[in-house]
Formats: sequence, C-alpha cells, structure tokens
Amino acid sequence: MMNLLASLQADYNTLGDAARKKYPKIKEAAERAIFILRSIQEKKDINDEGAFQAVLHADEVLAPLVQSLETRHKQLMPAAIGAVHKLATHRAIALSAVSALATHFAAAAELGPEPVQLKILQTIVALVTTIELHGADLAQTLSICFRLHSTRSAQLAVHNVAAATVRQLMTMIFD
Repeated sequence: MMNLLASLQADYNTLGDAARKKYPKIKEAAERAIFILRSIQEKKDINDEGAFQAVLHADEVLAPLVQSLETRHKQLMPAAIGAVHKLATHRAIALSAVSALATHFAAAAELGPEPVQLKILQTIVALVTTIELHGADLAQTLSICFRLHSTRSAQLAVHNVAAATVRQLMTMIFD
C-alpha cells in the first residue's frame, strides 16, 4: 500500500503540473490530495488495511481526478484515468464514486484518442473485478464497452479490446 501512496503522489504531481496555469482549482485539489496521501504514509502506527481505509474514505483524494476528467484536457485525462486505474486495482474506490467516474468515462471514451479509450477499457475491467457493481453502475460501465465496440470510427485496436472486454465482463458477471 505504501508503494501505491508514493505512486499516487507522483500522479497527482503530474496532474498539478499539467493543470498549473489553465486549471488552478485542479492544481489546488491535487496538492490537497498529495498532503492527505503523505499524512497517511507518514503515520507509523497504520497498517496496509488502515491506509487503504483512509484512502477509500478520503473524498479529496478522488476529487482532482474527477475534475481532471471533466476538463477533457489531453494531458489531464490520461493521468487521471491512470490514477483511477491504480486506485481501482487496489480496491481503493468507494462504490459511491463509481457512478460519477462512469459518467466521465463515457464522455471521455467518445471524445478521447485511442490511448485514452484503451485505458478506460482497462480501468472498467479493474472496477468491475474489484468493486461489486450492480444495477445502473454496472449497466453504465457495460454501455461504455459496447459503445466503444460498435463505434464505426473506432480504431481496430479499440474495437478488438472493447470486444474482449465485453466478453470478459459477461463471463465474470454470469459465472
């Protein structure tokens, strides 16, 4: 967990640097997130589970990522999606945050370049495998995969990865 905290701090530094002039609110939110992550990391008496719970319940850790996704900025989106992917793989995203993330992923998937679309597909798999999604959240994440698969303008790589993602998610859901 401590490696995750250090890696996230680097991601937030990247976000802060990219957002410096054009998006000062994101820069400030990234700095607050770094402060929170450092304070969690510096606690000597905290174990990995305690650190995980602290990150999971710190809304300010996710705020700069959501704000970065809202901008649809070509430098901020990939960094934010990468950080969300890290959080998802470590089960450090609250179920309540998935709906907002999925909404922003849907918009980013339609407008984003191929690397962003591929990272969104990877992150969706991580979200579905680590967080028990149901109902509207699950439908929304599957909808993103189906849209990326069926879009005629999609690159071949995106089309193929989306098809594989749909197959993988369907197998996980119905097994």
